[in-house]
Amino acid sequence: MQKGGVGKTTTTINTAGALAERGHDVLAIDADPQGALTLKLGHKGRYRRFSDNPNKDAEALIDVLTQDGDMEFDQLDDLIISGGEYDIIPAHMRNFLAEKSLYTDRRGFQVSKNRSQPL
Repeated sequence: MQKGGVGKTTTTINTAGALAERGHDVLAIDADPQGALTLKLGHKGRYRRFSDNPNKDAEALIDVLTQDGDMEFDQLDDLIISGGEYDIIPAHMRNFLAEKSLYTDRRGFQVSKNRSQPL
């Protein structure tokens, strides 16, 4: 369960901005299904984006994190939006599916761990 109204998004924005101001390369990843960070940074279109191909969903973080996705970890760059201060991988409405998939899949932790190994 995620507690709302405690400042998670505001803290993320301020921390990312402060790190960028100090010369660090920052990539904020919005894995929140509600997409608060993505929406606050003005990327509503990406949160609600649909694929140009009617037979395929728009690519999103869920495609990297779950076995059902068709993206590999090395394709993560395709999701990045370059920003003035820092970059972001935006949330997508489909992140609700990832949360459910990772929670109900007995191997959800292992899937996430395997997908993130190159870090």
